[in-house]
Amino acid sequence: MADKKKTNVKLPWQIEWGFGIANFFLQLASSSALSYFAFVMTDVLLLSTGQAATVNSISALTGTTASLVFAAIMQYSNLKWGRYRSWIILMVPALCIGTIGMFFPWPFANKAITVGVLCVFYFLYSIGTTAVGSASRTLVTKCSDSVEGRMLIIGRQNVLHNTSRVIGGAILIPIVVAIGGSKTSGTGYFGYFTIFAVLTFIAYMWLAKVVKSYDPYDPNFHAVKANKVSVGDIVKALATNGNLLALFMGTFLQGAFAMSTSLGAYFFTYVCGDLSYYALYNTLSPFGGIIGGLLSPWFSARFDKKKLYIWSMGIKTWVIYPLIALQYFLTGTINPIYACFMLTLGFLIDNLQRTYFQTFWMDCAEYSFWKTKKDITPIVLTISTLPAKIARVISAPLGLLLLGKAGYVAGQAQSPRTILWIVCLYCFVPGFCQLLMCGCLAFGYKLTNEQCNQIMIENNATRAQMKAEAEAAKAAKTE
Repeated sequence: MADKKKTNVKLPWQIEWGFGIANFFLQLASSSALSYFAFVMTDVLLLSTGQAATVNSISALTGTTASLVFAAIMQYSNLKWGRYRSWIILMVPALCIGTIGMFFPWPFANKAITVGVLCVFYFLYSIGTTAVGSASRTLVTKCSDSVEGRMLIIGRQNVLHNTSRVIGGAILIPIVVAIGGSKTSGTGYFGYFTIFAVLTFIAYMWLAKVVKSYDPYDPNFHAVKANKVSVGDIVKALATNGNLLALFMGTFLQGAFAMSTSLGAYFFTYVCGDLSYYALYNTLSPFGGIIGGLLSPWFSARFDKKKLYIWSMGIKTWVIYPLIALQYFLTGTINPIYACFMLTLGFLIDNLQRTYFQTFWMDCAEYSFWKTKKDITPIVLTISTLPAKIARVISAPLGLLLLGKAGYVAGQAQSPRTILWIVCLYCFVPGFCQLLMCGCLAFGYKLTNEQCNQIMIENNATRAQMKAEAEAAKAAKTE
C-alpha cells in the first residue's frame, strides 16, 4: 500500500452539516409518515385493517424491487447534473409528491380506489426515499476521502436526525389540530405533511447546489475503465468481498431476531404497567441519541470503529438490558421510570457507533474497487438497506408468534408465564442478536480505519490515472 498519510477531517461547514440539515427536514416528514400512516388510513380514511395492510404489503414489495432496479440505473447512468446529485434533483420531487399524496384526504366512496391510489403514492414515497438516501450516502464518499471525515459528516447528520425526532414528536399533533381542528382531521395531516414536504424539497435542492463541485459531470464517464462494469463484474465483486458478506449477514441476523422494537408496547403495558411510558421513552430516547452523536466523533477518533461498535453494543445489550431484567427478577415488576432511564442510556451508548455505521458499507465499496478496479459504489450502498428491510419481514411476525406461544391474550391481564416471556424476549434476545452481529464483524470483517484510509489513497490515485487515460484516448481520437 501507499505511504501513510495523516488524514484531514476539516470540512466546509456546508459539507459537515449540509447532509444533516437536509435530512433534518426529511425526517420531520418521513419519520412521522411511517409512524402515522397506518393510523391515518384506518381512522381518517376509514379503511379496514386488511385494506391498510394491503397498502403496506404491496408498497413494501414493489418499493424493495424498485430499489434494486434503481441501484442498477444509478450504477450505469451519468446525467448532466452529476452522477449522484442528479438523483437528488430528480427524485426528491417524487419523494415529496408521494408524501403529500399519502396524506391527502381522498374522498372516494369506493375504498378499493383509495387503496389503489395510496399504493401509487406510497410507491413514489418508497422509491424516492431509497433513491435520495442512496444518492446522499454515495455523495458523502465524494465529499470526503478519509474514514474520519465520512464519520464526521454522518455523525453530524445523526445529531440532527435525533433532534428532528424530538421536534417532530412535539409539533405534529398540535399542527394537525391547528390546521384541521381535531386529531383525526384529514385536512390537518395533509397540511402538516405538505408543509414539511415543501421544506424537504427546498433543503435538498440547496444540498444539491452545495455538493456540485464534488460531483461534477464527467464527459469521459463511459470511457473510464472503472465504470465499465458488467453484471458478471458486479456478481464477482460482491461474492469475493468477505467484508461485505460478513456485514450483510450480521446486519440481517441482528434485525431478524431482535424483537425489542416490535415488543416495546407490550413490555411497557404488561411489565411496567402503563403504555403511556412507552411514549415517554420514545420522546426521551432521541435526547440520548443527540448526546451519543455529539460524543461519537471524540470516541471514533481514538478507537478503531469496529472495536468501538463491538464494545458499545456489548455494553448496551449485555449490561443495560440485563440490568433492566434484574429488577423484574428481584421485585416481580419493573419501574417504568427506571426502564425509560436505562433504555435511553442504552440508546445514548448505541449512538456512539450508530453515527458512523454507514461508513462500514462505504469501506466495503472502497475495498471492492481497490481489489477489482471496478466501481460498484451505488450497488453496495443500495444493498446496505436490504438486510434491515428483509429482517423486518421476519422479526415482527416472529415476535407475535412467540407471544402467542407464551399464552398472550390481547386486552387482558397476562399470566406470570407470559410476562416472563415478554421480559426475556425484550431484554435477553437483543443480546443474543448482537452476539451474532459482533461475531460476524469480529471474524468476517477485516478492515481497520488505517487500512481503509490507505486503500482510499490508492483508489484516488487509480481513479485519477484511469481518468487521465480516458482523456488521453479521447484526445488521440480527435487528432
